[in-house]
Amino acid sequence: MANDAAKTKLETLKQQLVEKNQAQASDIREKANAVISELNLEGFELLDFVSSDAYTDMLKLAQNYSFEADVLQQANIISNEKTGILGTLKNGENKIYVLGHGANGSNEISSKRSASEEGYETVSSKGLAEQLSKGGLDKSFTDIRVESCYSADATAPESFDPEELKLSSEPGFIDAPDDPELDGTKVFPFAQSLANELKSAGFESPEVAGYHGAGKAYSEDAHRYQTLHTDDAPVARSSDVRQIFIPV
Repeated sequence: MANDAAKTKLETLKQQLVEKNQAQASDIREKANAVISELNLEGFELLDFVSSDAYTDMLKLAQNYSFEADVLQQANIISNEKTGILGTLKNGENKIYVLGHGANGSNEISSKRSASEEGYETVSSKGLAEQLSKGGLDKSFTDIRVESCYSADATAPESFDPEELKLSSEPGFIDAPDDPELDGTKVFPFAQSLANELKSAGFESPEVAGYHGAGKAYSEDAHRYQTLHTDDAPVARSSDVRQIFIPV
């Protein structure tokens, strides 16, 4: 975190998320057990139920919530103000991962999905570049990865076809005929905007990785996956739909 105040705020948010996920996991397990109790299942009927896809999916969802709570609980939040950790990162040895909720063509990422949620805050690509610069990150540092949803997309892709992803990464324009100030505004993927702003902030040759589509919250293995908000909801390995952006 940039400073001690931000560290304290994030630690509070982390604990809230831990407790929320733990409660959700417990609630799902209680509901699953309540079904068994209410239906008075025994013997083969009980065996059939606990072997069913519905029961398995409920337990899997509970396990995912518990796993996320455990990961959050173990996360160590560090204040750059106190430690100067950004200044110790070495190009070629370290990577910076940027987290936050994003959208295609947006110049901002946020702490929450909706502005109506408590704790909602945003940071622009320019603001983030300035934080990294003022925080002491070496100007030769290159490997920055934005894991926010649609960070490689100016427009939402309809599939993971390479040609479709190429089009989605190119600059787009806002279609808002009812808003003359916004209509026709040129937009870029967040990763592209960040690469541009890092260059403006004095970084020599920044490379920012963005990911096409929306990140899946849970995975059954150690890999990260992306999906699309389309009817068929395709899934792809995040590493397969990663794109590197350099300043333009």
